[in-house]
Amino acid sequence: MKKITQTLLLLLVLIASVSSCKKSSDSTPAVAPAVAIIGKWKIVSAQSVFAGITEDELDDCEKDDVLEFFTGTKVVKSNGATKCDASELASETSTYNLSADGKTLVLDNETSTVVELSSSRLVLRQDFFGIVATITFSKI
Repeated sequence: MKKITQTLLLLLVLIASVSSCKKSSDSTPAVAPAVAIIGKWKIVSAQSVFAGITEDELDDCEKDDVLEFFTGTKVVKSNGATKCDASELASETSTYNLSADGKTLVLDNETSTVVELSSSRLVLRQDFFGIVATITFSKI
């Protein structure tokens, strides 16, 4: 019985040591969300889904808009050359708050779920009474 216990214990130690030595599939170190979001982001797509129907929501006048997130809570939206409205300002300054875990972004008092945040891509999702909106940005 003692030999079986020792064999099982040795087997458990070997399994634990092998599983703890697995290499990560991503060799690049993770960037903290508060660092990854800093910079200029261009909207590349906006879609909404309601009752199984998907619609593109990105207007031509929004395709040249840029959001620039600064360290702290400042964000500047540059509206680009193509305006959606003649009275639209060239840029607007606002605030944002990114949760410490990088899973929630509050921008202009609207809360979004952060689906993806990397050094090059930001994907936000909002749910409005059964309508799910997904907005994708690319870092420029």
